[in-house]
Amino acid sequence: MKKKEIIVIGGGASGMMAAIAASSKDSEVLLLEQKDRVGKKLLSTGNGKCNLTNSYQGQECYRGRHPEFAWEVFRQFSYEDTIAFFSKLGIYIKNKNQGIYPFSEQASAVVDVLRMGLSEHGVRVHTGQKVLFIEKKKRFFVQTEKERWEGDAVILASGGKAAPMTGSDG
Repeated sequence: MKKKEIIVIGGGASGMMAAIAASSKDSEVLLLEQKDRVGKKLLSTGNGKCNLTNSYQGQECYRGRHPEFAWEVFRQFSYEDTIAFFSKLGIYIKNKNQGIYPFSEQASAVVDVLRMGLSEHGVRVHTGQKVLFIEKKKRFFVQTEKERWEGDAVILASGGKAAPMTGSDG
């Protein structure tokens, strides 16, 4: 049986988590990141301490045009699921004023564990791959500035513009 080929676009926390979660004996996962390394923006989260999630996620915490969308997403993957994911990778967790942090309070430890998880799960990581467009035919085609990639599925985890000083442009 041919393995399913999955392309993850974005090497931040969500992209690395998605790539690890998508990897299995039935799939091959490729992660494309436009920067020179994955997890770069993650190093500045929680003032370098890496706030992974929050233990309180009431619907009133979400603003914007469609807060119900965020609420539905977090109902499907709760903060408990986030804790379980990182615990499985070997990160000890602590709750500090409803903020969920790695016990070490070091974002670099989380980045290291995620990178190790990518390697252990056989995820192929290609950095310096700015995506120009995605085309869907029978399969997905992802065109970067350097190459054209082909897969059965695409996961978009390209992040946002929250920290432009890290080089993030969404």
